[in-house]
Amino acid sequence: MSRKPIINPQVNLLGMKEELIKFEIHNPAWAKTFEQQSELLKTHLSEYITAVHHIGSTAVPSIKAKAIIDITVESSVYPPNNLIVNSLIELGYLSHGNAGVAERYWFSKGVPRVFNLHWCPINGAVVKSPLRFRDALKADETLAKEYETLKIKASYGKHIDSPKYAASKDNFINSVLLL
Repeated sequence: MSRKPIINPQVNLLGMKEELIKFEIHNPAWAKTFEQQSELLKTHLSEYITAVHHIGSTAVPSIKAKAIIDITVESSVYPPNNLIVNSLIELGYLSHGNAGVAERYWFSKGVPRVFNLHWCPINGAVVKSPLRFRDALKADETLAKEYETLKIKASYGKHIDSPKYAASKDNFINSVLLL
């Protein structure tokens, strides 16, 4: 008789606790939290870091966001070497590899999650597109509110790493990037 594997519905395929998406009104402290984490990263990995960027909805003051700070690090060392990975682990990050995204190594920190860190090559597509999207939302409050509405509708019952939630935003993001 074969035994069925035990599946914990609270844990995703990466072994991370699944947290349902929850939006908060923009918190001005998110910018300071980003700056503090950016300084911490630069202190420990300065020789590998070219730039650190605050991306994602927490970087857009006019919209609600998940209280998870998205950070992109541009580095001439890509993929990150063992010293970089181990340093990030010592700083409390979990390494998830590229998780299916070319030109990005993904790290997360906190339970509940506080940071997503994307380690990327200098000027890579995973750097440029989120920066352009963030800047477009910051420049156009109507566009930002449309995005907020889409995110809230798409998030119902989804966890923070839901592929369906991410995919539901793709068409909107791509249309903004074409402007």
